Amino acid sequence: MAHIQTLQTLADGFEAFTLYARVEGRSPRTLATYRQAYRDLLEFLGSVEQPLALLTTGVFRSWIAKRLDEGYSKVTINIRLRALHSFFSWLVQEGHLTESPLRQVKQLRVPRQYPYVLSELQVRALLQSR
Repeated sequence: MAHIQTLQTLADGFEAFTLYARVEGRSPRTLATYRQAYRDLLEFLGSVEQPLALLTTGVFRSWIAKRLDEGYSKVTINIRLRALHSFFSWLVQEGHLTESPLRQVKQLRVPRQYPYVLSELQVRALLQSR
């Protein structure tokens, strides 16, 4: 008979998620990103034993707003947000939550970065330097 583990706290959930991610072959860098996002969320919440049921969309929007106020870049917040999306999607997939509190939380808009292009004069100078 299979043993079904009931995950009730954030700590329990994250431990099970990282085990799953390791077994599924996630890269060390991806695992480190998951851990950083988790630690960041814990710092914001102030408790490892946060019940999963209390993590609402509003909690995550407050987390984003606080990080923006603290000067975190939108890119950094988005990286952590993607990691948390993965974690909470896994909790739903495994039946530990009925829906993700991040379902309605979107990535922050980041202005497009265009590559630096050399001017015609710079290209000529570069070619003549050979």
